[in-house]
Amino acid sequence: MASVPAVPVGRRIAGVTDQPEFDPAGWPDLDVGALDADALTEYLLRKTGVLQYLAGASEDELRRVHSMGTRYLNRLVRDRCNAPHPDGGIYGWRGLVKHRRVKAYVRQSPVKPDADGRGSVGALGAMLLREPDLAVRFERYVLKSCADRRLGQSRRPRHAVWAWFLAQSRKLGYETRNEWPFTVQTMGVFQRRALH
Repeated sequence: MASVPAVPVGRRIAGVTDQPEFDPAGWPDLDVGALDADALTEYLLRKTGVLQYLAGASEDELRRVHSMGTRYLNRLVRDRCNAPHPDGGIYGWRGLVKHRRVKAYVRQSPVKPDADGRGSVGALGAMLLREPDLAVRFERYVLKSCADRRLGQSRRPRHAVWAWFLAQSRKLGYETRNEWPFTVQTMGVFQRRALH
């Protein structure tokens, strides 16, 4: 038998609030002390907005008090708070932190880097999704380069691992199909640039 949520839910959201496990009082929370002042203010505004939205506050009241409408708050609850978290649960209140991704980035468009290599975001992830065998071999190759059960340095330098990966992707035809940034000087490896 489902328990009654401690947070009053006066609003029905099909597929969300009507689920027996829906309980905002039990949602995972976050350490608000880790947020800077602006992020904390935004988080608390979103959290109180969601609570009032779930309690059944009107569109006018939500806009007046929180500057958020019911459609926006519905998306926060449905798409962010109820999104699956890597820990096996849901994001819960953690999903209300502004600019925090709740879904992994998946590249949609073909890789077409410019001369500086821009336009290649997500290329590796997309390639490994299309080539699960390569993903398994790449993981084995990387893990094989580390000492078993001991903390320490990798036995292979990073550039050797990357050279192996480039050779494998060439064998799969990614260079001839121009689906990997082989034409860029760094061939898909980007260094962090110092901010001035």
